[in-house]
Amino acid sequence: MKPARTDIALVAALAVVACLVCAALPAGLAAVRVPLALPLVLVLPGYASVAALFAPGALRASERIVLSLALSIAAAILSGLAVDGVGLKLVAEPWIDVLGLVTLAASAVAVSRGHVRELVLPQTHLHGHEALALAATAVMLAAAAAIGFTPLAPPAQTHGTAALGLLEAPHGGDAVCVSVINEQFHTASYRVVVAASGRPARTLVAARLAPGESWTRVVAVGAGHPDVHATLYRASAPAPARAYRRTAIATWGSYLRARTC
Repeated sequence: MKPARTDIALVAALAVVACLVCAALPAGLAAVRVPLALPLVLVLPGYASVAALFAPGALRASERIVLSLALSIAAAILSGLAVDGVGLKLVAEPWIDVLGLVTLAASAVAVSRGHVRELVLPQTHLHGHEALALAATAVMLAAAAAIGFTPLAPPAQTHGTAALGLLEAPHGGDAVCVSVINEQFHTASYRVVVAASGRPARTLVAARLAPGESWTRVVAVGAGHPDVHATLYRASAPAPARAYRRTAIATWGSYLRARTC
């Protein structure tokens, strides 16, 4: 009977736990997420892959450790490229999920090849150059992890931008949908002036939009598909403010209708 408590079973269990924790906890709890996610990025996929690729007993413990680190890094890079290649946003959840699937698949192959060892404390005797190589690898991995998990500040004097959208409202041509997306690197507020032919201009305020946050409003412009102009200003700009963005609807068509607003 195969022992239940094996190294491959532990690897698979840790991969599942890491995926579940990263899916359940918000990104703000990095102190909990990162320690559980790091093994899945730096160790687990490589360890399972080494077991799947090499016959039992084919490698020394030191060789298995170095290959586990190397293959884990390769798996992290390739899985990130795969997530980006299929059009998903490269954030923690899909990336961690792909690494978890790689680890579980490699673990299944390893078990089928006879890699079933009871969990025991390893007794590894390293030569001097091997210990030095492992120490250098650990230092480089720690430095890479520190850089990778530390948000980088934008270059000095970088303000980013903002997007202004103007479409026909979803319910018809007597109103328009105005949208603003804050693509700056800090929270910002904007003023939007919407003017339709034959109607007084309306001033709307998109207040305190976080980076990446969007804002939409439906504005009545009257029947008859009038010309509509929208102008975006930074709320902090002194009067008379210079227009930051301009857009207009002069020719109405179904392709200009917003799906939601």
